Amino acid sequence: MLYYNIWDLVLRSSVQGKILGGRWVIREKSPLELKARWAARGYGEVSDNIYASVLPAITLRILLVYAAANRLDIRHIDVVAAFLYSKLDTEVFMEQPHGMEVPGNMVCRLKKAIYGLCCHC
Repeated sequence: MLYYNIWDLVLRSSVQGKILGGRWVIREKSPLELKARWAARGYGEVSDNIYASVLPAITLRILLVYAAANRLDIRHIDVVAAFLYSKLDTEVFMEQPHGMEVPGNMVCRLKKAIYGLCCHC
């Protein structure tokens, strides 16, 4: 299988915790090119470590006003990719990708983080 470095297949009966769902996320890069990725439905996770590190709107407005008043340059970086394919601290299980299922009532045990998981799973 294509993703053996990201997950292993294990029997569903051996899983003690919750099994996350997943879905294909498809984006059109050009009229003739599509990009597809399998993403976890991480909103179904139950963990003490889940948080959303999102900047509140009022904080962003204050920073923008401060920068404008002091003629400062503003730059933006996206750090989400830093957590993609990082090693996981705990075991996370999810359903097999639709269309790529291996028969035998198997689920994926993730070895590395994928899109849709929280940062500290």
